[in-house]
Amino acid sequence: MTRWSSGKAVTGAVVFFYSCLIVFISLNQVATGAVSRSMVQEIETRGLLGDTDPGSLVTEATGNLFPDLGRVTEKHYVVIPGPARNAIVTVKSSPAPGIHKALSLVRREDAATAGSQDEWVCSQSCAE
Repeated sequence: MTRWSSGKAVTGAVVFFYSCLIVFISLNQVATGAVSRSMVQEIETRGLLGDTDPGSLVTEATGNLFPDLGRVTEKHYVVIPGPARNAIVTVKSSPAPGIHKALSLVRREDAATAGSQDEWVCSQSCAE
């Protein structure tokens, strides 16, 4: 292989790698937005919007639906990532094979023992 053609091969490999990476990141963003939107719809349907700490819910994707986040009010429900055994509702999104997102709505007192498959941090103390 000549120097010129080996340079083209490396350039082609780098372009291919970054293209795959961009597609993967974009599909993750689509999954995150879809699962966030679905969770907000479920919370609204149940009438729990004012009593829910969005926790892991991506608030940028859901707009200004949680206007009292800055206040120190105790919420009775919290959103955590992943499926939980004792969830009130779990929503999932999978736009492509190998890309999965899930959120669960649980009672605050059950949040510490929810059994989520992912590590998570409550936006407020869940041990209260």
